[in-house]
Amino acid sequence: MRLSGILLLASALTLAACASSGPTKGTQLQSSWSDPSVTLTPGKKVLVVFRDKDAAKRREVETEMAALIKDAVLGVDVLPEREMLTDSEATRFQIKRNAIDYVLVLHFDGLTPQLDYKAADVYRQQSDTGLYGYWDNGWKAAYEGESITKTNKVIAQADTRVFDVATGKLVWSSKSQTFNPQSSQAAIREILKANADGLRKSGLIH
Repeated sequence: MRLSGILLLASALTLAACASSGPTKGTQLQSSWSDPSVTLTPGKKVLVVFRDKDAAKRREVETEMAALIKDAVLGVDVLPEREMLTDSEATRFQIKRNAIDYVLVLHFDGLTPQLDYKAADVYRQQSDTGLYGYWDNGWKAAYEGESITKTNKVIAQADTRVFDVATGKLVWSSKSQTFNPQSSQAAIREILKANADGLRKSGLIH
């Protein structure tokens, strides 16, 4: 088998294992990063922003965010209009005008179906070391359809970033997943809590 084929097979097996043994419920920070030289000291103002065009939804989520972070300011109060959000110079002016020290932005990707990778099809590709066994199994798999199917499970994904206003640099970020939430609102609530816990562990908030 060529190296490219081996790598593809290994990748598919890994995905299959993840799908079959991965979490079925709850929220996880898949990855997070923080600048070790930065600490959000008490008294610093944090602008919490939920990136959504619905102002009412922004206020609802940002209010929940602010309840988890001390000295937080709602983004919808500082940047209430579309023109302020889509024009970086207008955004910069409002942030400076309100003496904001840090900006936390949450982007929610919504609910998507979880994919199921069928390990049987992948293993079958290497079940016979002979030429014709490999050939037969490979072509049967090719004609039998996709090895990837949707399940009745859903995943909610989110991207969270914290920026230092003074330098404009990223100081903390995370990628999170919520498995089988009851609703988008429930997923967002879990994501907010997981990120607040992550920020505390990193020492950025107390």
